[in-house]
Amino acid sequence: MHLAATLTLRRWASPTAQPHPVDGDYAERFWLPVIGPSSLWVLRWAARELHRHGGAFDVGADELALRVGLGVGSARQSPLRRSLKRLESFGLAQRLSESVVEFRTAVPTVSMRQLERLPVGLRREHREWPDAAA
Repeated sequence: MHLAATLTLRRWASPTAQPHPVDGDYAERFWLPVIGPSSLWVLRWAARELHRHGGAFDVGADELALRVGLGVGSARQSPLRRSLKRLESFGLAQRLSESVVEFRTAVPTVSMRQLERLPVGLRREHREWPDAAA
């Protein structure tokens, strides 16, 4: 799907029973190795701005990319499109059209499958993390 020059970002309600803030330690420690730094920064920036703007706002795609340190452009392999696709594949964002994207403002506990792919030390930390029963 093509990415419009101007995007409408909206809050996507979190159905998870134990949500973790996107800007919190849990997201950084356990979601970062799953989705990568660019995707986490896009998610965090969107969540912060959605809160600031009351749940929805418009932003230029290039503006969004530049604000999180990504290169501009709308080609299929542009950093912003790759980051959005990654967020979509993990259920943290959804594109409703080429110009409307919804973002979670909280992340769920990582799944057992995702947990199994983390380094041993991080899996151990996860077992001891408060409210992180997967």
